[in-house]
Amino acid sequence: IMKRARQSLADWIAMRKQGMHFSRAWVTILTNENDVPGVVALSESLVRAGSIFPLTVLVSKRINATLRNQLYRHPGVGHVIEMADLSPTTDNDDWGLLHAFGLTQYSAVCVLSPQS
Repeated sequence: IMKRARQSLADWIAMRKQGMHFSRAWVTILTNENDVPGVVALSESLVRAGSIFPLTVLVSKRINATLRNQLYRHPGVGHVIEMADLSPTTDNDDWGLLHAFGLTQYSAVCVLSPQS
C-alpha cells in the first residue's frame, strides 16, 4: 500500500507540474486556522488512497497568506481559492459551502469536511 501511495504522490506531483487540468475535484472549506491540521490530514489521506483528483481548498479571508501558501505547497492540494464572506453574521461559517457550487471549472466536486 505504501509503495502505491508513494507512486500516486509522485504521479500527482508530475501532473501538477505539467499544469494538467482535472475535470473533478475533492473540495474542503477552511474558515478558521484550527482546521488546518484537518485539511492536511485529509489531503494526505487522499494521496495515500491513490486519488488522482486534486483537493481544492476554499479558504475564508480570515486565513492568513502564510497558511494559504503552506497549503498550496502541500503535495495533495491542487488549488487554494479565497472565498468571499457570504455570512450575514461573522460567527456563522456554514455559508461557505455555497462556494462549492460555484466551482464551474470542474464537472463534478465532492465536498469533504476537514473536521473529525
